Amino acid sequence: MVYDAREGAVHLLNESAAHIYSLCDGSHDLDSIERDLRAEFKVPGDRDVRSDVLGALRALRSKQLVF
Repeated sequence: MVYDAREGAVHLLNESAAHIYSLCDGSHDLDSIERDLRAEFKVPGDRDVRSDVLGALRALRSKQLVF
């Protein structure tokens, strides 16, 4: 759950989106977010995690939760 004080809105994130959000701290780039997500959720190597990460980041940006 993320509270947006500017809008007074609560955003409920699923587990993977919440994990991605937690990594948006300025010290992780796209590659490191992908690696971390893959390790945290034990994602098989043949799964396209980058597309999932990019989709989650787009959704977070559209809600102005990350910039």
